[in-house]
Amino acid sequence: MRLHFYILLLSSALLCTNALAQSTIDYDDIVAPADSKTKTFEDYLVQLAWNNNASTQILDANVEIAELEKKAAKRSWMDQINANVNFNSIRDTVGFVGEQFLSPGFNYGLSVNAGGLLNNKLRVRLADQMKMIAEAEQNQEKLQFRALVLDRLEQFDNAKELLSIRRNAEIDAETNYTLVQSLYDQGKAQFEDLAQASEVYFRAVEATSLAKSRVVRTRLGLEEMTGVPYETLEETRTKMSVMRR
Repeated sequence: MRLHFYILLLSSALLCTNALAQSTIDYDDIVAPADSKTKTFEDYLVQLAWNNNASTQILDANVEIAELEKKAAKRSWMDQINANVNFNSIRDTVGFVGEQFLSPGFNYGLSVNAGGLLNNKLRVRLADQMKMIAEAEQNQEKLQFRALVLDRLEQFDNAKELLSIRRNAEIDAETNYTLVQSLYDQGKAQFEDLAQASEVYFRAVEATSLAKSRVVRTRLGLEEMTGVPYETLEETRTKMSVMRR
């Protein structure tokens, strides 16, 4: 049963290895390493969110653990060799005097677990495949994580743009409402015109309020991913935008 489990595990790992071998994606471009500088605000945001996210830190730790296990497996052959030295006292008799004395004696031994040595190659290969699996899981998460962060950024930017449009529409509706109300007071507009202008204006006010709420929600979503207040992110975004000019 245990052998069957290892065979299944190695088969899955080999499939993963083939997939990785065929991949041409540079995952450092998907999520920039923690110690590297990013060229765009989007890359900076993804890097920041990845480094500040507990779940991604677990994936990073799994890769490191797999690497350590691989190193340990490569050295495990030493555990199969056992050398020992035993100290024994030997009783000797001196010539015609017949006196006896103790002299030191040493016994040396070396034992080798042949089965363990033969299985060492399998353990190394298994550790190597487990490392491949950990890296594949990490890389898959990088793809999904980048998409999620950039999607939240786009939602926030769209929410701000929509709010700007709603505010302009509200200003126009308010201007028209004020004008129609003035004309109505002068007897130059019908009540229906005033009612219609009033309805358009208050709908515009409601739309602006909803747009503001959406900005707040998407902003909180972005801050949740990065762990940083948006004011700080906005400062960085402005600086990077100036530097690229």
